[in-house]
Amino acid sequence: MYNKITSQVNIIPNGSFEYYYSCPTSVGQIDSIIGWRLPSYGTSDYFNICTTNPDIMIPLNTFGNEFPIDGDAYIGFGLLGDGVNYREYIQTKFTTPTEIGHIYKISIFTSLADNFSYAIKQIHMVLSEFPIVQNDFQTINIEPTIIFEDSNYFTNKNGWTKYDLFYLADKKYSYLTIGNFYDDSYTDILNLNDGSVYLQSYYFIDSISMIDFGEFKPANVFTPNADGINDSIDFHWLKNSNYQVLIYNRWGEIVQVLSSNKTYWNGQLSDTGIKASNGIYYYVICNSKKESIKNGFIHMFD
Repeated sequence: MYNKITSQVNIIPNGSFEYYYSCPTSVGQIDSIIGWRLPSYGTSDYFNICTTNPDIMIPLNTFGNEFPIDGDAYIGFGLLGDGVNYREYIQTKFTTPTEIGHIYKISIFTSLADNFSYAIKQIHMVLSEFPIVQNDFQTINIEPTIIFEDSNYFTNKNGWTKYDLFYLADKKYSYLTIGNFYDDSYTDILNLNDGSVYLQSYYFIDSISMIDFGEFKPANVFTPNADGINDSIDFHWLKNSNYQVLIYNRWGEIVQVLSSNKTYWNGQLSDTGIKASNGIYYYVICNSKKESIKNGFIHMFD
């Protein structure tokens, strides 16, 4: 049985960076984009076909050669710079704050700029109640709320790669900040050794969205009797997430752990092939920090 997720509203404004106060004339003009700003002194860049400055033209510019995934614009920022812990970020305010208990699907398109040889393994997002402000060029040392990770590193320079994650909101957040929130020593990098001009990590970003699927309401009854009807309970959104679901029996013993590798419970004791007893079970949804985000009860009977 699937748990119920309803509604679909994107709470990120101008996620394709199409709308602007003024056409960019030089690098570092993120503030030209309606709804976006720079949270630190790092000079993230706005690329748009409207400009006549070759540094930030589309498709060919100082950083690389890329068309937008759609529309006429995209942004770029340095996630590993030429100075110790130099970072660039972008920030926006949600159209409406996140709702506690709602499931959100977050999507982002990335492309490693052609003239940069360092690929990284993670891109971070921080959700906050208030805008983040840091008056220097250094790493913003805040633990990421959401981590996009590619075990093979974000290496694609030819076109765009889309990444998706599901997020279960635990607070009413109003702001989103994107970048690399780890110091150089904690940032996993891969030198592509492809003859690129810069030994740094710089990415183009386009079409960011955060879709509100509504309140997460898990099914609380299932009947694993192999009749093909309601034989399992499925937290299907775990497939693209950083969460775990721990399922306990009445004695506080874990009988199943669900994650992105396995999203459903068919009533067996940790996949031993042995069916658990009929009764009431308790589930806990934990984030990547092992913090409990939501809990409830599951009724199982034949």
